[in-house]
Order: sequence, then structure tokens, then C-alpha cells
Amino acid sequence: MTTRIKGILDHPRDYENREVAIFGTVTHPVSFLVVKYFDLQDGTGTIKVVTDKVLPAKGEKLRVTGKVAVVEIGAERWIVAQEKNDSDGKK
Repeated sequence: MTTRIKGILDHPRDYENREVAIFGTVTHPVSFLVVKYFDLQDGTGTIKVVTDKVLPAKGEKLRVTGKVAVVEIGAERWIVAQEKNDSDGKK
């Protein structure tokens, strides 16, 4: 079952540090120094997904599982999903 992005954005405290699954279309992949992220849109909203994986292509449809976090940089506040690495906890 997937969570609607609008629900996360409207009530971030309800989702902070919780694992969610979201599905949508990649709209803006970015690699900036040591951080890689992409915007994922599901028709209800757009959320940034921070990842250690290879960045997906713009327009790619993707299901992401990860934890919701709030990142504050100066006056900016981003609600993000930190994508779960497939190898987390596995050897």
C-alpha cells in the first residue's frame, strides 16, 4: 500500500521517522556534491527523495520505500523521504 504525498506534506509530524511507500513520476533528478535526490510527484503533491542509489531518469515511474524526515537549511524546510537501501540489514 502506498501513501499519498499530500498526506505527508500536510501532516509531516505524523510521518516523521516512519517508513512509508510512495509511488509517482520522477520530475527532477539532482546530484549535488555528496547529496543525490529527485522529486517524486504522485498527482497529489511532490516530495524530494534523498538516495544513495543511481538517480532515476526524469519521467520514470517509481515506487520508493523510505523514512520521512524534515531537513532545515537556513530558512528553508524540506520534507523528504530518505530512500531505503536494498542492502540495509542484509549481508
